[in-house]
Formats: sequence, C-alpha cells, structure tokens
Amino acid sequence: MATTIFSISLPYITRLAIDRYVVPSHVKLKLSGKNSSFEDSIKKEYSSSLLPITDESYLADLSKMAKEDRVLLEEGDYVSKEKYLLVDPSSLALPEKENTLTVLGKYPEIFSQKEGFFFARVDDLKRIEKEDLRILRSQDLKGVKFLVLIFTLILILNFFCNFLYVYFLEYTGQK
Repeated sequence: MATTIFSISLPYITRLAIDRYVVPSHVKLKLSGKNSSFEDSIKKEYSSSLLPITDESYLADLSKMAKEDRVLLEEGDYVSKEKYLLVDPSSLALPEKENTLTVLGKYPEIFSQKEGFFFARVDDLKRIEKEDLRILRSQDLKGVKFLVLIFTLILILNFFCNFLYVYFLEYTGQK
C-alpha cells in the first residue's frame, strides 16, 4: 500500500511544481460590465487575489480561483491570453529584497508597478538577462528545489518499500 501511495504522489508533486513555481498563474482580468452581478461576485469573492490595474482591469491569480469561476471567466472573454509574472518585494528578506529591487529598476520598460507589486508579461521576460531572471524568480527556485527534495525522498522510500515487498514475497515463497 505504501508503494502505491508513493507512486501516486510523484505525478502530484510534479504538477505542484509546474503549477506553483514554473508557469506564472497571473492573467489580466477585464471586468467591463457585461454581466455586472457575476463581475461583482468575482470582485467580492476573490478580492485578496485581485490587483487593480485600472478601473476595469485587474491582475488575477487564476490558481486561487475555483475551477467553475475560471471556466466562466475564460468563456466570457474576461481573461487575457497573456500570462504575467507578479513580483512582491515586500515578502522578501532584506538582502534578497535589495537585489530584486535593483533588477526591477534595471527594466522599467518591462515591469509595471501598482500598490508595491511589480508585474510583467511572460513574453517580455525573454529580454531580461538570465542572472537577473534568476534573482527575480528566486522564490520559485526555492520552491522547486524543496519539491525536488521531497520527490527524491519519495523515490528512495518507494525503492525501499518495493525492495522489502519483493524480499518478503520471495522469503515467504521459500517456506
């Protein structure tokens, strides 16, 4: 049973790494009054996940929205096709924060700022030097490294559980 749990958890950890740390989940959400009751419910329910850009547009984290709402937003053409990288320097420790702010200052044509947050289109990130991008995505890299550690640990545990299972199966078959 343990080997089954370990085997099932590996694709889940891979999905977590991709969804949380590899692919940015922010999009531009344009609430223009097409369906005001639906738009008001989205604003109310996800107010903590919405960063106002203008009166009608927001930067929204789709990973924090219910699947039903995401589908309705996408079908109603509220969501842009472009993904955005959102950087929150206030959540970083002091040396890391200074490095991040320095990098953000180097690329004012790429990053926009609103309420202490910086955001840029994912397509525009190709114009950033690799070292600067590494600094900007340092939190994502830490998350991926942590999940790689868990992934490796599960692989090792899975190997030993399978080994013990086969060993005991062979041992009981000899009697």
